[in-house]
Amino acid sequence: MKYNYIVIDTSNLFWRSIIFSLEKTVNIENYVIYNNTIINFFDKLKELKDKFAFDDSKIYFLIDNPESHIQIREILSGGEYKHSRKTKNLPKNIYKTLNILRELLKNYSDNFFVVQCDILEADDLTYPLYKTFNLLPQERCLFISADMDWARNINENCDWYNYYTVHNEYTFKMKYGFYPKGKTIQMWKALKGDNSDCIPNAIPYLPNEILLDILNRFKDINDLYKNLWNQDYPTQWKIKLKEAELNIRMNYQLVDFIEPDKNIDNYIFKCKENLKKLEFWYKVLSIPFEPKMLLKKQSNNDFFEKKKYKRI
Repeated sequence: MKYNYIVIDTSNLFWRSIIFSLEKTVNIENYVIYNNTIINFFDKLKELKDKFAFDDSKIYFLIDNPESHIQIREILSGGEYKHSRKTKNLPKNIYKTLNILRELLKNYSDNFFVVQCDILEADDLTYPLYKTFNLLPQERCLFISADMDWARNINENCDWYNYYTVHNEYTFKMKYGFYPKGKTIQMWKALKGDNSDCIPNAIPYLPNEILLDILNRFKDINDLYKNLWNQDYPTQWKIKLKEAELNIRMNYQLVDFIEPDKNIDNYIFKCKENLKKLEFWYKVLSIPFEPKMLLKKQSNNDFFEKKKYKRI
């Protein structure tokens, strides 16, 4: 299926590209890794475009700020939230490469948009961004990320691709046992944790039937604890849920949506194809030119050849 709007978790795709590069070298400080990461990123991006995009599809790249609201969430979690991605834990060149990648995207295509806010993570921008699309009934939108948080945007017009499966409302329910509506994913992560974000499992071994009943019965964590003792769950699990309440509520805050307090349009950068700037960056990075750059150079050469032999 093709989509009119595609929203990409840029940091997620970037990390996947880094991992692919690391498989070919053991020296993480080797600059070749970072050049290869950019090459891998655009190779993977081309695959996604070929698979899901029309020629005129609008593609939005949501970028995390590594020093953004992650710091507030870090305080809540005692310092463990996404600790592996903190700048101090990684070679500086990794985030320098991400900054270069952002500049490349800004000059890559007229149909690209870069979305970033200094105080928010990409997850927090997905729903406010979606609301700006004002999709027509026949238009479709795809959210691409391995992070289940992005599945919160699934609806009749929007799907979620986790690099394995494209999920709609029906397939998500078949896979996970609940609909990704309202606060269900936040509750799922609050109870089960999330290894990718270093969020611990708040209540280990909770039976799946109880977990799914909670997700399908209660609208949020407050609703759960307001009505917990009225449920017919085994007493031992009601007690364990109560004992884990503080950790569950902390997890819930870590994964809950944080709505921007300003107009989302302030965070959207409309990209503009600029082959001259792309050529500059590709030369600096020693990256082979892409076909569209080569076509431009060939076109320029043809032009000057014609000028050279023009009769006076």
